[in-house]
Amino acid sequence: VEVEALKDQGALAWWASPGLVLRFFRPLSSALLWVDHAAFGRAALPAHVHSLMWLALLSAFSTSLLRRLVRPTAASVAALLYGFAGAHAMTTSWLAARHALVGAAFGVMCLWAHVSFRQGGARWRAWLAPSVLVLGLLSSETALAAIVFVVLYELLAEAGPKRARLIAALPALSIGAAYLGFYVSQGYGVYHSGTYISPFADPARFVLAALTRLPVLLGELYGAVPSILWGLGDAFETPLLVYGLLATATVVGLLVGARSHFRVPERRRLAWLFLSSVLSLVPVVGGLIGGRMLPIALIGSSAVLGATLVQTWLSGKGWLRAVTVLLCVLHIGLAALLRSRQTFRDRAAS
Repeated sequence: VEVEALKDQGALAWWASPGLVLRFFRPLSSALLWVDHAAFGRAALPAHVHSLMWLALLSAFSTSLLRRLVRPTAASVAALLYGFAGAHAMTTSWLAARHALVGAAFGVMCLWAHVSFRQGGARWRAWLAPSVLVLGLLSSETALAAIVFVVLYELLAEAGPKRARLIAALPALSIGAAYLGFYVSQGYGVYHSGTYISPFADPARFVLAALTRLPVLLGELYGAVPSILWGLGDAFETPLLVYGLLATATVVGLLVGARSHFRVPERRRLAWLFLSSVLSLVPVVGGLIGGRMLPIALIGSSAVLGATLVQTWLSGKGWLRAVTVLLCVLHIGLAALLRSRQTFRDRAAS
């Protein structure tokens, strides 16, 4: 009945499946939107300022985290790349996408607390990490990406006893399992949709979609071309897929070429960051792909890019320096331009 009512209102196309289910578990983000409406009514400006405050929180913790993961100069470059990323455009300009920004802020806070504790930080950070992870999952399913980073950190970046690493990863794993169990058992998710694909309702279709969508998202992470272009039609799909693979391969090639300049612990961290930036996309790849899915994965790609670009530039080879300049132009110049156009379009539409 609800689907038919939405069709009558024009909110859904007439061909939408009668069994369509669009049900997300985002109570904290929904509450924040309610607060905006209760406090400011239909005024858009205060609500957008509210979104920018979450972006500032996300940027602050991402910068602090990056300083713990790579060398100082590389961390500065990585923080710059993260801040300029066009992936932030939709989450800051479209209020309905703020859930991803809030979830990312708590997710990155979880990573910061976990990594800083494992590097010798105060004990309270071990308690903070799972606490803010829960808040992230109450905000958006995109916070699942933080769990991927935490688990892979213990597998790849830490060098302590296996038992200690397993114990350190257990809180995040337990919270993730409980969240997914609740999410599925209570009927949350999207079903009978041609765009959104549930890994639980149609796992084979989800895997096939992941094989084509992941390279497109990687093209934005490592090549700065907006993945949202995927939705413009079939003509964009193959070029975006190929570009994503080429951009990622280029960065990986530069990183491998510079590996002798990194100490063993740095190599372990960079391997963790790269694999996490890829695998953290799997939980969200079934949705309508776009930059709003990337704020947590961007931690990994920004750190890898920062370390790779700085070390490649220091190598002194002319053609390699040309590649680093091109990547910087793409990630800072192109991303800023596309971000401004996206923001203008979203605000005009609202």
